[in-house]
Formats: sequence, C-alpha cells, structure tokens
Amino acid sequence: MIPRPVARQRPCSRIAECALGFAAASALLSADAGASEIAAAAGHGDAVRVVSIAARTREWIHGGRADHWRWTVSGEWQLSKWSSDHRREGVGSLVDGSLTAVLALRHAEWNAAYLEAGFGLHLLSEDTIGDDRDLGWLFQFGEFVGAGFNFGARSQYGVGIRLQHVSNGSLKPPNDGLTFVQGVLRYRF
Repeated sequence: MIPRPVARQRPCSRIAECALGFAAASALLSADAGASEIAAAAGHGDAVRVVSIAARTREWIHGGRADHWRWTVSGEWQLSKWSSDHRREGVGSLVDGSLTAVLALRHAEWNAAYLEAGFGLHLLSEDTIGDDRDLGWLFQFGEFVGAGFNFGARSQYGVGIRLQHVSNGSLKPPNDGLTFVQGVLRYRF
C-alpha cells in the first residue's frame, strides 16, 4: 500500500486559527463591543461551502433624509468555515476571520427592505483549499453586495442574500480567489 501524502500544514495556521477564534469570541461575547445585530449565514460557490457567524457593530456614521433614502456605515466581525467539495489530497477546510465596513441603504417608504455593500480584510488559517484552489497567502480582501428585509414587531428579524468575493487582489500570485452566494439570517438587539 502506498501511503497518501499528508496535506501541507503552515506553521502559522494554528496561530491564525487561535487568533481568529479569540477575535470572534471577543466580538461576539463582549457587551463593550457594541454589537447591534448577530447573524448566521450559509452558502456555496466555486466548489466550496461557506458557513459563517457574524456580529455587526452599532452605526459608525449615518445620513440621508428621513423622508427619502437613509444610509448607515457599521462594522461587521465575521468568522467562517470554508469546506471544499473537491478534496483528495489538499486542505479540506479552512477558517476565515474578517472585519468589514458595511454600507446599508434603506428607503423611508420601504423601511423593512435594505441594500448593503461591504469591503473588508480577511485572515485565513490556510492559503489553499481543496486540490486546486490556491489563494496565494493568508491575508485577503473581501467585498460583497446584498439585499434583504426585516420583520417582527421591532423589525428585529432579518432574512437576506449576499454575493461575496474573497481574493488577495492580485498582490501575490497565485490569486484563485473565491466567489460565493450566502443566505443570511439576522437578529437585531
């Protein structure tokens, strides 16, 4: 019997996983973090499944007219697990921690509905996933666009959809990146 090759393990991947776990726990559990909303998301793209938890901060800035479009900018801490659909010998999963600035738009007449876009920084526990996706390095950029609506007595529940892309911005080859769609469930405090 020929032994299977062991997937390469980066020396810093365990440190990155610990740092991501600490950052996520701090963001999600700390009352001082000022979380105004939590979310869970799941999705798929480029033969990778992505499951996430997130906490959104209170508004950093806001503007617009009360009788027209209103906008807010807040931060979102997110911790995700990526799992490859195609893995024989490569890394089957990785952990992704991110902080993203999120712009949300709401119209006064359709207050329950929202549009959002975000741009942020990601730290991965591995720079490859599956047998054929090489992300180049552990630091990545991410951007997304999304839409959804809130419901409930205080509009505290939310359902949305998001299209997200994560890559290293071609700063270091290779740059296979990942594009995926996620369904999002939210709860506002």
